[in-house]
Amino acid sequence: MTDKFEERLATALTHTLGLNPEQVAATLIAQGIVADPVQHQEDLVAIMDKQVRDSEGWSDEFVTVENPADERDDFIAAITDQSPEWEEDRPTWHRRVTAWREVHRA
Repeated sequence: MTDKFEERLATALTHTLGLNPEQVAATLIAQGIVADPVQHQEDLVAIMDKQVRDSEGWSDEFVTVENPADERDDFIAAITDQSPEWEEDRPTWHRRVTAWREVHRA
């Protein structure tokens, strides 16, 4: 059994239309009229896998202040830590953040 898409398409064209299958298949593929469904599926799976990996790419940040919303952004950035530091009289705040990523349409 043939395993390349071009070969499968050529065989189908030979049996159904009696045309020069290699030339017709090459033209259809080159013009983008037909595409290899196996390759298309593999491309979609790779895109989805990357989206899942990117969506899970977060980190934990902790700050120990009364209320982070009341503080300046530069002060919060300076005291942000990757692990909590507990103080008896002050609450520790936690957030999950992701890095900025450029997005592309598939």
